Amino acid sequence: MDNKPERPLQFRWQDAENVMNALRAGNSCALLGMDGVGKSRFMQHLATPSVLEHYLGEKSKHMHCLLLSAHELTSISALACYRRMALLLNEVTRRYDLPPAEENPLLLTNEDIASTLLLQRVEQLMQQDEQLTLVYFFDELDSVYTQVEPQFLRFLQALRYRAQGRVCYVLASNNPPKLLGETRTRKQMSDAFSELVNGRMLGVRPLEREDAYLLIERGLPAALHEGFPLPLVSLQRLLFEVTGGHHGLLRTTLLLLEQGQVALQERESITTLSEKLLRNGTISSKCEQLWESLSEPEQQCLKQLQKGQLVKATVSQQLTNRQVNDLFAWLQLKGVLVESPRSKTYRCFSPLLAAYISQQFSAASPGLQIDFTRYRCWIDGVLQPDYLRPHELRLLRYLADHAGEVCSRRDTTRAVYNEAYSSATDDARLDALVERTRRHMGDDPRAPAS
Repeated sequence: MDNKPERPLQFRWQDAENVMNALRAGNSCALLGMDGVGKSRFMQHLATPSVLEHYLGEKSKHMHCLLLSAHELTSISALACYRRMALLLNEVTRRYDLPPAEENPLLLTNEDIASTLLLQRVEQLMQQDEQLTLVYFFDELDSVYTQVEPQFLRFLQALRYRAQGRVCYVLASNNPPKLLGETRTRKQMSDAFSELVNGRMLGVRPLEREDAYLLIERGLPAALHEGFPLPLVSLQRLLFEVTGGHHGLLRTTLLLLEQGQVALQERESITTLSEKLLRNGTISSKCEQLWESLSEPEQQCLKQLQKGQLVKATVSQQLTNRQVNDLFAWLQLKGVLVESPRSKTYRCFSPLLAAYISQQFSAASPGLQIDFTRYRCWIDGVLQPDYLRPHELRLLRYLADHAGEVCSRRDTTRAVYNEAYSSATDDARLDALVERTRRHMGDDPRAPAS
């Protein structure tokens, strides 16, 4: 599957046109999409010289694209980004016969020195070619948005100003900073992000039918086509509809078919194929990765899916109308939800993902669900607004592990606090902990739910 010819020039042509329009005007932009949807491959496609020439013509001759993935960094920090950005310039400086930097950028340990070196190298290049444009393609930026100070994005903007707008950025991530939290630092990061891309946020949605069909045709050896109970065009239609054109789900499904791990029937339906695929651990893991790449508000929204369909009214109980509209706009931008204008409903783009969500988080299933890694809980499918604290999580985990049993104060104290029980201090402490936990779960201890 990896030895096929390069992607055609028209691959994701609408998305490519949007990005190229921004670069043609000397602007930056953000690419937002689900995990595995193909953002990395799309950026590699955009940075290909033949693709640049196809969309930009003569302007492409003075444009140099530099690809940087956060996964390549030894640590998630502004210093690591500056060092990598400076290192990527070495190839460009060689084209202009400029001497290399006196010191290897990767050996720099001071953030100010690394950022200064980067500024100097960019200014040198701009002086060599008045038409030069540098385009940094940043991939997998979610970790940067959550772990690096907002000053990093402000520096990127300052670098653009110093280069008189001839440094542009294409920033790819699963989510914008706005969806990654509400802390003061995240708010500052969100503001810096918005200023840098100036509202140019483009969705990288699942593949369109034509691109997906081509991937399916190239992804399966010709000898296998004859071995399936379905003709190729029927197979293409079925796989496209089940996966919704999601690149990662589609490639994984093709691999399973090639290896014989999933068998197709002559009258295979979307529902039966989805059920077969979810019984395979590889596909289930892919769905989990996709799910985890969504923000908490997006997950809260999708947990209300009923038979793959969703209406805004079902998620408006915990959010304002503006929050609901913003949330649906993000999900549509990424292609997670597809609107049906006639019925005013929204459907999940992939029946396979909808089936996974239904299995894992059925909104119709009553009771308590706890995410111990994110410190959140759901009651009857509704995300509670407050974060749980460590002791509250330990209490809930202990009680869940001993459901149906009488838990003594002695054992509970040891499980929660890892200390020996003392009635003089622990009775009041446990009572207060139980009250706080119930309150954070949306249950008023003075008026408990029936």
